[in-house]
Amino acid sequence: MRIITALLVPLFFCSIAKAQYNVTPGKGIDKVQLGMPVKDILSIIGKPTEIITYEAEKKAWQGFRYDVTTTLVFTIPFDHVYIFDNAANPYAIWKIYTRNDSAVIFNQSSYQSGETIAKKITINNDLRFFDDSLAVKRMFGDNFEKKIDEMNNTHVIYKDKGIFFIVNENQVRNVFLFAPKERQQAVRSSCPPEIWL
Repeated sequence: MRIITALLVPLFFCSIAKAQYNVTPGKGIDKVQLGMPVKDILSIIGKPTEIITYEAEKKAWQGFRYDVTTTLVFTIPFDHVYIFDNAANPYAIWKIYTRNDSAVIFNQSSYQSGETIAKKITINNDLRFFDDSLAVKRMFGDNFEKKIDEMNNTHVIYKDKGIFFIVNENQVRNVFLFAPKERQQAVRSSCPPEIWL
């Protein structure tokens, strides 16, 4: 009996630690991918709590004193934002930014989803919410932009990989996924100039 218990206990802890959903930078989270029609995403994760326009999202960020001219989200063209109550969202997606009804940015939030859901998610099958900025650097390297925002959060941005972290009190709290820089430039060249700030 002791031998069986000794074998089962490590298996139990491994199953707790194993993530259910994996984030691939610049691509998506498991079945939910950038570029997908939003109606297909909603069939997987459920209905949003709210849908707002570009202008409403811009106003919301400005309300928290963010400079939208230097914030990465506003350098990628979008027309609507789908906002989710993460209590029922297993991917910890708080916001989906869309353009022409397709996903262009995912914002995953440990603040909105809570610890239980956030701990079920890995990035590249290793990094997790609540890991520190050194773990981010070990995984993604030194080619990043760093910015302290108006709320005293640290933004760690890997444009070439399509991932952007918001770190608060040295813990990863938000993850933004977007098309890497090269793909953004291709999209930008096909967009009307009025979309860009």
